[in-house]
Amino acid sequence: MNKDGVFRRKDSRSWWVCYSVAGRTLRESAKTEKKGEAIEFRRRRLSEYDAKGVLGRDLDKVTVRSLWEAAERDFKQDGLRSLDDQQTRWRLHLERFFGCFKAVQVTSDSISQFIDGRQAEGAANATINRELSLLRQMFKKGLEADLPRVLRVPKIKMLDEGRPRMGFLSAESAEKLLAFARGQEVWFRTFVQMALTYGWRKNSELLSLRVQQVDLLAGKIRLAPRSTKSGEGREVPITAIVETLLKACIEGKTPDDHVFTYPDGSPVRDFRGVWAKAVLHAGVGILTCRSCYQAAKLPVSAATAG
Repeated sequence: MNKDGVFRRKDSRSWWVCYSVAGRTLRESAKTEKKGEAIEFRRRRLSEYDAKGVLGRDLDKVTVRSLWEAAERDFKQDGLRSLDDQQTRWRLHLERFFGCFKAVQVTSDSISQFIDGRQAEGAANATINRELSLLRQMFKKGLEADLPRVLRVPKIKMLDEGRPRMGFLSAESAEKLLAFARGQEVWFRTFVQMALTYGWRKNSELLSLRVQQVDLLAGKIRLAPRSTKSGEGREVPITAIVETLLKACIEGKTPDDHVFTYPDGSPVRDFRGVWAKAVLHAGVGILTCRSCYQAAKLPVSAATAG
């Protein structure tokens, strides 16, 4: 490397540049074979960091938790319809592993350890990918902020999710599922009935449903454009069974309240315990060996659907 901070690598025809930012040495390709252009590239890069107030900052103290807090704030301001999902992924899984990490400590090795742990808990690759995607978003937002919190986004390789699941519940399994739900709280009975009636998605279309979207007089439920997978709003008729259950769910609530709430009035977020029992009762679940997980000192997953 010469005094101009540019150098050549044996495996590249382009010039590379080297510079120090917030106490860290960074190297990147200038993507040019001309030395003068590489020197100018390095000067521009340093000017960009200086303009953002990054050069003198100690970014080694930034934590992963602070990246989540900033990302969550952005999600709320943007009205992200999957906010509940992202909060659950952070709270139950990412925070448990990365919560005490500094941002600079998140490497491909630590990410591999996180994946190993989640797979040992029985999490599907698709589920882990959604969690990794959130982690990547957190770092990207930290990098793209007006005053960057990180200097890089760690390399995150997504897992092979395999072939998508196909098929539907048989009439017999659906009836068993409903039979189990009848013995549970009204919100769960309503949730199962509506899921089977309309085939809606759990979080963006069911758990996010508000009282104001239910028009009992017109006999319709209205889904806002941003809440559906297609991004288009739609209306569906309320069946007699669903109407009876919805009346019990929304009684005494304000238009902005959630339809699905616990007895104390708090919105339903995660109900894997009762759902595991329901799918086992319907014959579409697999019981996981509790003693095996205890022996490994890992959290117990009562059942998985499918």
